[in-house]
Amino acid sequence: TLGQAKTGINAAMVTGGNVSGTVTAASGGAPLSGICVTLEHADGSFAGNGGCSNASGQYTSAGVPAGSYVVLFHDGLNHYASQYYSGSSTLAGATAVNVTVGATTPSINAALTAESLPTVSAVSPSSGPAAGGTSVTITGSGFTGATAATFGGTAATGFTVVSDTQITATSPAHAAGVVDVQVVSSAGAS
Repeated sequence: TLGQAKTGINAAMVTGGNVSGTVTAASGGAPLSGICVTLEHADGSFAGNGGCSNASGQYTSAGVPAGSYVVLFHDGLNHYASQYYSGSSTLAGATAVNVTVGATTPSINAALTAESLPTVSAVSPSSGPAAGGTSVTITGSGFTGATAATFGGTAATGFTVVSDTQITATSPAHAAGVVDVQVVSSAGAS
C-alpha cells in the first residue's frame, strides 16, 4: 500500500568480477582514451556496459556477473574501427572472456586501427541529366563500410558498395551544374 513500509523482503547483493585492460592505437601503440567497452553474450546480445578507457588507455569493468562474455571496443567518435577481443572485427571471431566473482580478468587489451576517410578518384559517367536516374560508377579507395554517396549534398537514390575501390550509385535529381560527388562512411565524408 502506498506510504506503508513492507517488511520481510530481503536481497543478497553479489559483488561480481572485474574485466580490465588497455586500449591502444594499432599504429604506434599510443594509449587511446574515450574508447567504450561493451560486454556481450556469445550470441551478440547486450550484457552490460564496461565503461570507457581513461587518458592512459586503461579501463576496468567492475561488478560483472560470473559468466562468459565477448568484449567489444568501440569509439563513439568513429576515429577508430570497432574491434572484439582479441583482434576480431566480427562477433564470430571474438574470443570469450570468463569472469569469476571476486576476481579480476586482466589484460583484455585492444589495439584499434584508425578509420580512414574514403577517397573519390573518378566518376563515370561524369555528367547526366538534372532529372537524375543515371547509374554512376564511383572509383576510389576506403569504400568498405560506406553508408552513402552524395551528389552536391543530395543522397544517391540507389547505392551499392561493389568493393573497397568501387561503388555504383544512382544520381538524384539536382539543379544543373557541377556537383561534388562524395562517399560517406563512419569516419566521415571524402
